[in-house]
Order: sequence, then C-alpha cells, then structure tokens
Amino acid sequence: MGLLAQEDLTFSTPGAFKLQVDRYLYHMRLSDDVLLDVMKQFQAEMVKGLGRDTNPTATLKMLPTFVRSTPDGSAFKFIIISYYKEMRHLM
Repeated sequence: MGLLAQEDLTFSTPGAFKLQVDRYLYHMRLSDDVLLDVMKQFQAEMVKGLGRDTNPTATLKMLPTFVRSTPDGSAFKFIIISYYKEMRHLM
C-alpha cells in the first residue's frame, strides 16, 4: 500500500476520514512482542552510538550531551525585577 495521494484526502464526512486513516494504518500495527523487540534494538543502538569505541560502526550516531543545571526560577525573578525597575523609571 502506497502513500495517500492528495485526491485521496477528500472526504464527505469526518467519519469517512477516520475510516480511511484506520484502513491505512491497519498494516502498520505491531504486536507487543515486536514493539518490545524494536525498543530493545533501538536502545542497544543508542548505547552503541554513545560508546567511544563503538560509535564509528554504530548505525545510530549519538552525541553525548550533559545538562549542567536546571531552571530554578531566578531568570523569572530577574525579568520581573527588571520590568518593575523599568516601569518605575518611566513613571
């Protein structure tokens, strides 16, 4: 089954659209076992892509990144204080 063409997307009712989408997606269903297998393979490829020695041969290249800090609300406080000072200056 190929991709839907533009003319295939003209429907008389919303129910007809849902029926067409359901018929199209029916062939893409995965059982729980197959989905778990795909997830395990994907995770293994991510780990391989992150490895220094395995990255060159990995099918899924990954770049290690690190979160140095998380928002603590101080930026919001700074914006409010700056806005207040600006408004006071204009009065």
